[in-house]
Amino acid sequence: MGNSRYGAKSLRFRHRALHRKIPAAANFLYRRQRTEGSTRNQPESADLRAASILLVSGLPKLGGRAALAGLLVLHLVLTLLVTPVRAEPRPPRLAFPPEFSIPAGMEARVQFWVDIFGRYSVRDAIVHDRNHPHRIVATLSMRRGNQRERRQIQARYADLLREIQQASSPVERRAILNQFNGPVDPRWLQIPPEDLRVFRGQSETFSKSLKRSRYYSRTVRGALAQAGLPPLLIYLPHIESSYDPSARSHAGALGLWQLMPNTARQYIRVGGRADERRDPERSTYAAAQFLHATHRSLRSWPLALTAYNHGPSAVARAIHRHSTTDLGELIYRNENRRFGFAGENFYAKFLAAAHLGENADYYFPDIDMNEIVTHTVRRGDTLWGIARRYGISLRALKRSNAHQLARSKYLKPGVRLLVEG
Repeated sequence: MGNSRYGAKSLRFRHRALHRKIPAAANFLYRRQRTEGSTRNQPESADLRAASILLVSGLPKLGGRAALAGLLVLHLVLTLLVTPVRAEPRPPRLAFPPEFSIPAGMEARVQFWVDIFGRYSVRDAIVHDRNHPHRIVATLSMRRGNQRERRQIQARYADLLREIQQASSPVERRAILNQFNGPVDPRWLQIPPEDLRVFRGQSETFSKSLKRSRYYSRTVRGALAQAGLPPLLIYLPHIESSYDPSARSHAGALGLWQLMPNTARQYIRVGGRADERRDPERSTYAAAQFLHATHRSLRSWPLALTAYNHGPSAVARAIHRHSTTDLGELIYRNENRRFGFAGENFYAKFLAAAHLGENADYYFPDIDMNEIVTHTVRRGDTLWGIARRYGISLRALKRSNAHQLARSKYLKPGVRLLVEG
């Protein structure tokens, strides 16, 4: 009997001690969660703290076993729900080698292209000022994502800008603003309607380009090193062809580096079935020679890369006209749009591609950069059989290996083919 009474007293003593400690523990866990957890979980933590104290205050009304069961439940709830949630890591800052520095005033332009390539989907329409791309008026999702839909969006927002610029009262302006897709910086409402442009996101395209580039990286790095060029230029084909050796522009540029016939003809064979612009190795050699000559002439990589897109003579004329070699100054003084949208943004797009490529683990965590599927041709293989084996279309297989197939009418054993859907 004595042992039973002693055991009951001991149990009640431990019960009271635990009863006193639970509110203190709840307060401690709440403070820890506030300091270590993310701010978005603070309201839940406050509710949990209040609920825990309320539960403890009601425990004396329960019987002995019920009270102990309540304490056990509270302990489990606190353990499971108050675990701190770490805040997401910050995006990597824009940092480049000194020879590829960001010209003054172009940081926002570079960040715009980082978002286009790494954040926005191909179904996202970004309505912005063509002269200052970072001035975004609206971002919305498209149903089809084709050019016709983008033109309709552009016309709609151009009309809204005209209406709001002609509005005579704050009430009228507010009614027009309600038609925009989300809040708009008031400064951007003064953009001339004719300067609006609609651009769609390219994150899926850039992701595929990153994976495809692994197949050609050794060839490109070797050619750049042999020409004495900076290794960062390996990211240039991302904005030229998405690392597709079969890519062809409406202007006639072809290959990984999108070389025009007159430019490529100085270094490699052009035209016909044996057009070496399709060959990643030969086209990289030609592009490296052209970049080396352009940089030697202009003595600046921002200018040399702009000249790669717009032409060395056009950039040289702009330098002479404005008496400056600062690319940012040349762009913002270019009142007659002589560079065009592509020329004005080419260097910014290159820096954005380099930034995303150097930080692919952050921007594209779901892709395996080391996964490259290739097939080594064996005797008796056919293109149709290879395509069927890997579950891709014959057209996709031919497109990915156009440079290999152009060398011969027949598949030669030992040739390595890139396999991608």
